[in-house]
Amino acid sequence: AAHVRSHVSYEMGETAVGRAYLQGFMADYDPEGVMFCHLNWHEALWALEQGDIAGMWARVDAAIAPEARTSSPTINVLTDTAAILHRATMAGVEVSPDRWMSVSRYAQEKFPKLGIAFVDFHAALAHAMAGQQEALARIIDNPTGPAGDLVPDLARAFRLIAAEDWGAAARLLIRVMSDHARLGGSRAQRDLVEQSLLTCLIKQGKREEAEDIAAMRRPLLAGTIAA
Repeated sequence: AAHVRSHVSYEMGETAVGRAYLQGFMADYDPEGVMFCHLNWHEALWALEQGDIAGMWARVDAAIAPEARTSSPTINVLTDTAAILHRATMAGVEVSPDRWMSVSRYAQEKFPKLGIAFVDFHAALAHAMAGQQEALARIIDNPTGPAGDLVPDLARAFRLIAAEDWGAAARLLIRVMSDHARLGGSRAQRDLVEQSLLTCLIKQGKREEAEDIAAMRRPLLAGTIAA
């Protein structure tokens, strides 16, 4: 129920309300709880939105990253860590290479078999940002699973983002946008794809185009997405 409420606040753009609620709810939530990592991810997103970078890192280090003390599912540890690191980077926060390397290693250890697109594209993101080209190439060259056809373009886009080739990355992301719901995950999670595209456009000086896309697809969040 707390998770559903968090998504409602996210969709309504209720950053302060959502974060305050989760801070209260999580005060006595057992780290062994299955949602410990993921609910902390929601709070970390709101901390980032509010510019509370110290608060964001506190949640990452205590509850989300592979090194955190949690019994949450490995899929949450991988995808939530990669997602918050990428969103922080897009917001202009410096993310150390060691953090990306940790997630890349975790992905290779916990998910050696490909075929879950939601996992694979987050793993590709971590490998790209960590400079792990061999691991990244393995995902690009072996698309498998029901949504495997979408993963190579995303993986290549992340590699181009890491290289700051914003135009080429944007073209690949656009190819994924029309069908990215097949990747799985919530809209809050898939916003990572859209925000990656908006970032690429802004980096090319195309802020007005980015703002138009944000206003069309995510009107309640357009102000924060295009900022």
